[in-house]
Amino acid sequence: MIVVDCSYVVDFILRPESISTAPSDDAWQAPSFLDAEFTSALRGHLLGGHLDDNGAHEALRVYTALQLVRWPIDQPLQVRMLQLRHNLSAYDASYVALAEALDAPLLTRDAGMARGAPPGVRVEVA
Repeated sequence: MIVVDCSYVVDFILRPESISTAPSDDAWQAPSFLDAEFTSALRGHLLGGHLDDNGAHEALRVYTALQLVRWPIDQPLQVRMLQLRHNLSAYDASYVALAEALDAPLLTRDAGMARGAPPGVRVEVA
């Protein structure tokens, strides 16, 4: 099992050649708001002219076909997210806290998230 963040998923779908760590066959885990965050990233690519409507719809099709297990942002996870507030945004903390709770590695493209994670949480910058 691995936890994936939005930056990893976006590049996995839109720029797979840029991914240095190949995804494993393990089930991908993520906080449930990844769906909204991914859609927001597609919006940004559309508005920035990096993606057209057809490309965005294809990316969304690929995304929905991924075997993602979505975890709710429940109260224990929120408490841990607040504890991580000094080094991580709430959004980044949700991925780190989930990886910590599941004792699973986290794949990201965000080096800052890796630096902000507490000791013992395995974060791989792909």
